[in-house]
Amino acid sequence: MTDNSNDSRAPRDMREGRGPRAPRGQHNGHETGDTRARKPLREVVCEIDRDILRLLLRRNNILVRMRGDKPRLDSTEEKTIRESWRPQSPASAAMRVFPATFFSLMQEVEFQPRPASARDGR
Repeated sequence: MTDNSNDSRAPRDMREGRGPRAPRGQHNGHETGDTRARKPLREVVCEIDRDILRLLLRRNNILVRMRGDKPRLDSTEEKTIRESWRPQSPASAAMRVFPATFFSLMQEVEFQPRPASARDGR
C-alpha cells in the first residue's frame, strides 16, 4: 500500500493527512464578529517598505564599520556577501540577474545624516 499524502490525485484531505475540512462559518475564523479591522494592503506594503529602509540603513551602517578608513569594502568581503545571496536566488533565468543587480544597487546606497531637528526629537 502506498502513502498518498503527496499525491495530487488523492483528495486534499488525504494529501494533507487531515480529516475533512470544517465548513466555513462563524466558528472557523471567518466572520467572527471580531471588531478588529484588517489593515488595507496598501498600509501593509508601506510598513514593509519602512522595514526595508530600516534594514538598508542598518546594513549600510555595518558596511561602514567593516570598511573602516577604506573607500570601499575589501573585495573578498564583498564577494563573500554577494555569494551569500546565491542560495536564495530564484532559479529561473529571468530572475538570475535581479539579485546581482540589486546587490550592486545596495552597495551604492548612501544615507545622509539626519537633520539636527530630527535627532533632537523636535
